[in-house]
This record gives sequence, C-alpha cells and structure tokens, in this order.
Amino acid sequence: IENISFSYDNQRSLFNNLTLHIPIGQKLGVIGPSGAGKTSFIHLLLGLYNPIQGFIKINNQDLRNLPIDQKRSLFSYAPQGASLLHRSVYDNIAFGKSDASPAEVYEAAKICLCDEFINSLSNGYETIIGEGGYKLSGGQRQRIAIARAYLKKAPIFILDEATSGLEASLEEKLLNRLCQNLKNHILIVISHRISSLKGLDR
Repeated sequence: IENISFSYDNQRSLFNNLTLHIPIGQKLGVIGPSGAGKTSFIHLLLGLYNPIQGFIKINNQDLRNLPIDQKRSLFSYAPQGASLLHRSVYDNIAFGKSDASPAEVYEAAKICLCDEFINSLSNGYETIIGEGGYKLSGGQRQRIAIARAYLKKAPIFILDEATSGLEASLEEKLLNRLCQNLKNHILIVISHRISSLKGLDR
C-alpha cells in the first residue's frame, strides 16, 4: 500500500498518504472504533473501491490492473454478517470451493471449530440450516462462514469482524488455529476488541 488517500464523496478523508507493507505470512490486526475506516480499508484491498491517489500492489502488480478472476483468487473473505444458504451445513462450507473434496470440507470445519457443534445437530453435516442459517446461533453461523472462507485457502485471508459473535476463549482458540494452519498466508483480522488481536504478529 503506497501513499494512498481515500474519502467518500470528497467528505472527511479516511486515509492520507497511508503506506503499509504486509509480507507473506504476516498476521495483521486492525482495530478502531466504528467509523474509523476499518471496513473501508478492506474494501480498498479487495478492489471494491480505488484510492484517490496512491497504489495498492500485490507482488508489485497494481491491483487495478488485475483481471477480476485473478483478484478474486487472491482473497478469502469472511464478513461479520455472511450470507448462508438454505442448504445443509456441508453445502454451506463447501460453497467456498467448487471442487472441494469431503476431506477438505471436514478439515475446514475442524480447524474453524464447527465440528464442536455440528456433531450435536439432528443430522450432523446434512442438517438443513434454514434461510440465512436462522436455525443456528450467531456464533455458529460465523464459524461456518469462516470455514467456507478457509476452504478456499487464498493467499490473503480477511476476517472483517467475523468473530464478533464468539466468546473470547472460543475466538482466541479459532484465531490460534488459523495462524497455525495459514503459516504462508497473510491473515488480516478486523476487530473492535484489542483482546482479539493479542496472538497476531502486528
């Protein structure tokens, strides 16, 4: 990220000449109150917005010049309110990777602590969770969304308040597992709780 500036509709500037280098394998935490620009920062990284000035580069390639399919392949993204399908738990996790094997789906579920509640559901992985996942708790929905994103294993994994519905001990355990299993990936965790970020590199 090289000297970027950004604002909405020429209003209050969120970023002025921001420069940031994130090396491969680094686990980065971003914290701030509502309105500080955390999600805007992520939207810039994802290419949903372009900076007013400056550049965002990945492997020295300007993000704006990459084909959309290549951009998508670079990121795994789990937002706070991820949409779940009126399908089975298995299908919702597998949605993250079209050619995922059952072993990959089960591994993602285990790493993201989904198996801790899936085994208690009426039909296990084949349980239909309802439109938007309404049959599950908020924390369970979040873990499924994170497992879906993990399954893709893109080089850059972004959690945008995606663990906000988890108890602190569960959140810590989940982030530790992600750090252990994504050693060669960039992990960016957005949070409003400083305690969520204590196990990260930066």
